[in-house]
Amino acid sequence: PGIKIPIQVIKEEGAFSWRELNQSDWGAHQLEGLFQEERQFMSNFDFNSEHNPLLHALLLAESSEQWLLLITLPSLCADSWSLKSLVKEIGDIYSACLRGEEIEAEPGQYIQFSEWCNELLEAKGVETGKVYWQEQKVGSSPFLTIPFERYSGRQVGFEPRVHTLRLESDLVAKLAAIATLYKISVADFLLACWQTLLWRVTGQSEVVVSIVYPGRKYEELYETLGLLAKSLPVCCSFQEDLKFTEILSNISYALATHEKWQEYFLWEDHEQSTDSPLDLPISFEFEMWPGRYESGGISFSLEKQYVCFERFKLKLSCMLRPESLTAELHYDPELIAPEGILYLAEQFQALVSSALDHPETTVDELKIMSDRQLQQLLVEFNEPQAAHSSVQWLHHRFEPQVKLATNH
Repeated sequence: PGIKIPIQVIKEEGAFSWRELNQSDWGAHQLEGLFQEERQFMSNFDFNSEHNPLLHALLLAESSEQWLLLITLPSLCADSWSLKSLVKEIGDIYSACLRGEEIEAEPGQYIQFSEWCNELLEAKGVETGKVYWQEQKVGSSPFLTIPFERYSGRQVGFEPRVHTLRLESDLVAKLAAIATLYKISVADFLLACWQTLLWRVTGQSEVVVSIVYPGRKYEELYETLGLLAKSLPVCCSFQEDLKFTEILSNISYALATHEKWQEYFLWEDHEQSTDSPLDLPISFEFEMWPGRYESGGISFSLEKQYVCFERFKLKLSCMLRPESLTAELHYDPELIAPEGILYLAEQFQALVSSALDHPETTVDELKIMSDRQLQQLLVEFNEPQAAHSSVQWLHHRFEPQVKLATNH
C-alpha cells in the first residue's frame, strides 16, 4: 500500500492450488456456492499474495464426458480478456499433449507490457494525448446520485452483489439489425441506453460513466495475460429534445476517440477529492464471448466469469454470446438496496426495448417503465376500487379532541 514505483516479484517455484471433485462429491446446486466461495477468498483483505498460491484450480466432473474447470486468480494477474485467452490456451496445450508435442511459442510477459507502457509515456505523442484528456473535463462533472442510494457510515469492505437479467432472443436479433443499420456496435447501443437511463433517473445533464477498455489495442498484446484493462470516463450531454440516434452517434464517436488515446489517461490526474463512498463511479462493461473452441477433438467454452479490479457504486456488465445477451447489474449493497436494483433492471430492459422499436424518438419520450411498474403505479397504488367507508376525514380527527377538551 502506498508504493509509487511498480515492481515485479517472481517466485522461484510456481506453486498453485489444485482440487478435483467427482459427481458424487457435489451437486449442481453447489456450483454457485463454490463460485461464491472462490470470489470471497480472493476478495478477502487478509489474502497474502506472498504466501498463498496465486492460482486456484478446481476440476469438477459433471459426467464422463463433461467437466468444469473453475480457475481463480487475483485481479492483478488477470482481466476479462485474459480469461478468454486462457480458454484457447488450455485447449491448445491439451491438443499438443495428446500429440506428444512441445509448446514452442513463447508467451508475452507482463514485464514486456510494462516496459512498452513506460516507453509510450516518454514518446513524442504523450503531450497530445494528455491535452486530449484535459479537454474532456472529466473532473468538473458532478458525481451521479441515483435513486435508492443509502450510506450507513460504516467502514466495511467491498463485497458487491449481482443481479442478472437475460434479454429475449428477439431483442438480440433487433440489436444486431440496429447495429448494422446505423453502423455502430452492440456495445455502443447498450451504453447509450445505460447513459440515457441514468439521465432519466438522476436528471443530471452531464452523465459520466466509467467504461472498461481491454487495453489490447495492438495485435501483439492480444494473447498477453494479466491486468491490461483500464477504465476510461465517457461523458455524454443530454437535452430533452435530442433524438436517441444523436446520443448514439455522440457515444460511438467518444468511444472511438477514447480508444485512440486510451494509453495516456491516468485517473490520478482527474480524480476529484472525496471521502464519500457515494461518489464512487458508475461503470459499464461489454464482453463478446466466443462460441465453443474445438481442439484435439474436445470442445472448450467459457461458461461463467466474474472480474473485479476496482471499486464502484454500480456497474452494468453485458455479455454477448452468439445467440444470447446477458446483462448483470453489479452493485455495492452498502450503498444501494437490492429492491432498488430490481426496479432499475426492469427500467433498463424497458428502455432497451423502447429504443430498439423507436430509435428516432427523443430521449425524454423513450419508455423506461415496465408493464408491471405501470400497473403498480397507475392501479395498485391508487386503489380505485377501495371502499371509502374507513377513510377518516381531517375534521373528524379534530372532533374527539374538541370533546375531550370541552369535558375538561
